[in-house]
Amino acid sequence: GKAPPKATLNKREFFYETPSYIKFLTDDLKAALEVIEESEMVVKRDTGHVIMPKVISTLRITIGSGTYKIGIGGLHSQESEVAYTSGAENRLSEWDVVSYYPNLMLNLGMAPASFGKYFKPVYEKILTDRMAAKHSGDMVTSNALKIVLNGTFGKTSSQYSSLYSPAMMIQTTLTGQLSLLMLIEMLETYGVPVVSANTDGIVVNCPSDMADDVDQIMRAWERRTNLTMEQTEYGALYSRDVNNYIAVKMDGSTKAKGVYGKSGIAKNPQNEICAEAATAVLASSGWVDVEEYIRECTDIRKFVTVRTVNGGAEKDGEALGKAIRWYYAEGVTGEITYKKNGNAVPRSEGAKPLMDLPDEFPTDINYKWYIKEAEEILMSVGAMERPFVEKIPRKNSKAWKELFEADKIYLDSKGK
Repeated sequence: GKAPPKATLNKREFFYETPSYIKFLTDDLKAALEVIEESEMVVKRDTGHVIMPKVISTLRITIGSGTYKIGIGGLHSQESEVAYTSGAENRLSEWDVVSYYPNLMLNLGMAPASFGKYFKPVYEKILTDRMAAKHSGDMVTSNALKIVLNGTFGKTSSQYSSLYSPAMMIQTTLTGQLSLLMLIEMLETYGVPVVSANTDGIVVNCPSDMADDVDQIMRAWERRTNLTMEQTEYGALYSRDVNNYIAVKMDGSTKAKGVYGKSGIAKNPQNEICAEAATAVLASSGWVDVEEYIRECTDIRKFVTVRTVNGGAEKDGEALGKAIRWYYAEGVTGEITYKKNGNAVPRSEGAKPLMDLPDEFPTDINYKWYIKEAEEILMSVGAMERPFVEKIPRKNSKAWKELFEADKIYLDSKGK
């Protein structure tokens, strides 16, 4: 019945403690684990955040054909501009750990110091209620409790919260990453390619005749970790990188993440029609025409970009405020600029401010801009051949900068 006290730290240096179930087979992973165990974690005095030791943050772990990076938040594979499809000889599927970090916190018997013995029964009940709601189809309750569960974990890194516990946070995230690396090693050692990994799951490109073997490996990993996997089969996966991708499920529905995902509370609209058109092309195996799809849309909200501009913005001397909205229009030149210094707002060349949504759909939409943007999305996820790919590196890549930065050469989508 009492509010827990504000958390205090007894020490600002600590070491990660590896759970007994984490075991590796290969020398490279054994060496990586040794580096992690011997690296001192330090909590910054001003922010209260843990500084990831450089020796860990610079680790690049190679397993099979994949490369993986360990971070404060989670494991990330390092693929770029790749596309995979399921066929007669292979099955592409995503395996996600159910409520990964919440289950790890409970399995490891951890609790924020301010809560002590009261943490586990309350947190465990929230998790149980969330899973029951999810399985019954009550997604409103399930999604609400998911926020509570994940938010609780998030607050372990906030020095202003009674849940503050940096050692608990690191123990959870590193255990999660090492557990996934253990699974990836098991699969790759058995000859099953892992094509992507991100925080709480992996994507496997499984040879069709090894599907039963993969199931057995997953069950063995579940028994060892006391965690549960959920499988989603994909017809195709198109990735710009691990955080930005479009997946096509076997029923034709899609899952878009990062810049290709739909806008919401945490993501401002940014030319949604472009990602939507690209997704439609991929889901239809190319039967949808990009230009036709975009021209048929009459919802102006899907054409706008919304952006916050610190200090306010203006266009042609007209003040627009700090939260601005625009679309790309024919006959419009110049950029929206920062009011305080006159610098251009990124990607605002040819932008027409639209601070109030109109009753009628505009007649000056610059369709060529949106079509080109959608086609570049398809290129970025490996679904279209880049016209100049054999001539020069991708614009803004490290190789491109080394070759062309000094001369300030600009290249358009056709390599001109």
